[in-house]
Order: sequence, then C-alpha cells, then structure tokens
Amino acid sequence: MSKVTDEKNSNQFVTQKKIKEYLLKNPNFFDENPDTLENLVIPHLSGGAISLVERQVLLLREKNLELSEHIKNIRTTAEDNAKLFEKTTRLVSSLIMATDLESLISRLSESLSRDFQVEFHQLILFDDYKIEANAHTKIVSIKEAEDDVGILLTKEEPLSGISSRIELDFLFGNQKRRVKSAAAARLFNNSLLGILAIGNSNPNYYNSILDTIFFNHITKVLNGLIPKMFPRL
Repeated sequence: MSKVTDEKNSNQFVTQKKIKEYLLKNPNFFDENPDTLENLVIPHLSGGAISLVERQVLLLREKNLELSEHIKNIRTTAEDNAKLFEKTTRLVSSLIMATDLESLISRLSESLSRDFQVEFHQLILFDDYKIEANAHTKIVSIKEAEDDVGILLTKEEPLSGISSRIELDFLFGNQKRRVKSAAAARLFNNSLLGILAIGNSNPNYYNSILDTIFFNHITKVLNGLIPKMFPRL
C-alpha cells in the first residue's frame, strides 16, 4: 500500500472519529438540522435501506431484549439463592436440635440427600469418636487422612474440584468408583475434628470454581457443635 493511500485512510479514520465524537456530544444535531437526514443511507441486514428512526428502533429493541434477559438471569439467581438460604436454615436448625452424635449424623445425612439432593456424601471423624460406622460415616486416624488428603487438612475453606483417585477413595470408601468429582472441607475447632465431603457422578459437577458458600456455612456449624455437644471419649 502506498504512502498516499495510508495517509488517505488515516485521515478518513480521524474524520470519522471526530464526526462520531461530535454527534455523541450533540444528540440533538439531526433535530436542529433535519435536511441532513435526506441523504443518509443506513444499510439493513437484509440488504435494503432503512431510515435512521427505524434503525434506532431496531437497536433499542435489541438492547431491550438483552436487558430483559439480564433481568431474568438476576431474578433466577435471586430465587435460587433464596431457596438455598431456606434449605441451609432448616438444616442448621435441625442440627442444633440434635441430642446425640447419631442424631446429628442422621439429620445431616437426611438433609444433604433430600433437601440439597447431594448425590454422595461422607462424614469422616478422626480418632476417638465412638460411633458405629455406616454408609455415610466412618472413623479414621489423622495420620491416615494426612497420607491421603493432606492438602485438604491445611485449607480453611472448602476445596472443590477433587478428582484424584486416591482422594476420592479415601473420602467415599465403597462409593468411590461412582464418584467422579467432589468438594470437601475439614472440620476444625482448635484441633482437627474430621472432614465433610460431597460428591457427584459427573466429573465436572464440582469444579474448581464451585461456589461453596452454603457448604462452608454448614461445616462451620458442625465445627461449633461437634466438640461442644459431643466431646471425644
């Protein structure tokens, strides 16, 4: 491309930019100069030409559709959050009313399965809590946990996106082959108490950017209840 052509294109761009800036600063320009509209041609997607007013109407309609969709998404998110808050409140109230460790575990398990529809869950307690192991609860040593899920025990917040076979095997036991992704949180109150894990058969269900606010809240409630109401033997 020649130098003359480059300068021409550059001047044209600068001119168009200035025109655009001027029109944005003077939105009443066409009202005050209606004759300038006579020679304007606005191309339509269909190939024909439409008036400036028609083009503005189309643009406003498109923006209105985008805004409506955005509002719909906000409303859906708000409704989902409200339902999640109600479920969490019910679970917390139920846990507080538990009278023994077996009752606490039963209430937790029932809520996760029915209310939250968690596909797999497991409560792991460390060392010397005296309960009978079942499908959703087991007792292990801290040393065993450190060997298999050591990084989880160092995290203050829930860890999502767990997918390694060793970690899933430790967390879910007999259900391990069906669980493809998981989120888990340590239970801690001055010392390590255990782990709460939730899992799904979809490898992408609990991804690394999962919002775990409700899960984090539940584990904090357990952190307060377990050592207070059910001391180790």
